[in-house]
Amino acid sequence: MILFRRVFHCAPDRAPNRVPRRPRFLWVRLILLATITWVSLVTLHACRSQAKWEGKTLTVEYAWDSGIQMLRVRDTVSDREITDPAVRARILEEAKRELPGWIELSKLRRAKGTFHIHFLPGGAVEILETKHGIEGVGSEFVEDPDTTALMLSAHEGRLDRVRDLIDGGQSVNARNQQGNTALMAAGSSHQVDILRFLLDQGADINARNVDGETALTLSIFSGQVAMVNELVKRGAILDCANPTDRATLLTARQRGYKKVIRSVNRVAVNCESIH
Repeated sequence: MILFRRVFHCAPDRAPNRVPRRPRFLWVRLILLATITWVSLVTLHACRSQAKWEGKTLTVEYAWDSGIQMLRVRDTVSDREITDPAVRARILEEAKRELPGWIELSKLRRAKGTFHIHFLPGGAVEILETKHGIEGVGSEFVEDPDTTALMLSAHEGRLDRVRDLIDGGQSVNARNQQGNTALMAAGSSHQVDILRFLLDQGADINARNVDGETALTLSIFSGQVAMVNELVKRGAILDCANPTDRATLLTARQRGYKKVIRSVNRVAVNCESIH
C-alpha cells in the first residue's frame, strides 16, 4: 500500500494535448480572398457579355403606364428573341432614362411603341430614335394606345376599311388621349368621301381636341378647300373668341388661302377684328 501510494503520488502529471491556435485573422483573409475571386468572375463575365453584344442593334417593343414594361426584345437582323437577363436589364435602364421625356412631349399618360437600341464599345448603349431630335422620330416610337383602327384608316384614306370598322361596331366619336377623333384624322386623307361618310354616321363636327383644334381648323390650316366647303355646308363653326380658331383664320389669311377664307366667312363668328 505504501509503495502504491508513493508511486501514485509521485508520478509526474502529464500535460494535456493542446492544438496550436491559428491566428484569428486567417478566416478574415479567406473570406476576403473568396469575395475578390467572386467579384473578378462576375466582372469577367460582364466584360465578355459586353463584348458579345458590342456593335449589335436590338428591336424593343414596350408599353408605358407610369413605368416601362418591355414586351419583346429581338435581334434586328435575325429576328431572334433575346432573353439574356443582363442585356434586358441594360435596355431597361436606358429606357427608364430616355423615354419619360419623349412620352411627356407627346402629351401622353400611357403609351406603347417600338425603338432600336445600339450597343457601343465599353458597354454604352443608345436608343437610335432619340439621336436626331423630334424630326428624326418615327411614328412607331411613341404611340397612343387609345388611337383606334378607325382613326388610322380615316387618316390613311381607306374608305372601305372605315366602312367595315363602323359596321363592326367601332365608335365614330371615340377619342384618343389627345382628344382626336376619326373625323379630325380624315382631314389628312384629302378624301371628302371619308369625311361625308363619318358625318353621315353621326361624327361630332365641332368636337375639339386638347389643343382646341376641330376638323374645320385642321382643314383650314392645311388649305383644303373641298374639306372646308363640306364641313361648312354640314354645320361646322369657326368662333374667333376661341384662341385656336382665331389663330387658324389669321394663318389662312397670311398664307393667302382666299377660297378657304371665302367659305369660312359664311360660318365665322366674332372674327370681325381679324385682318
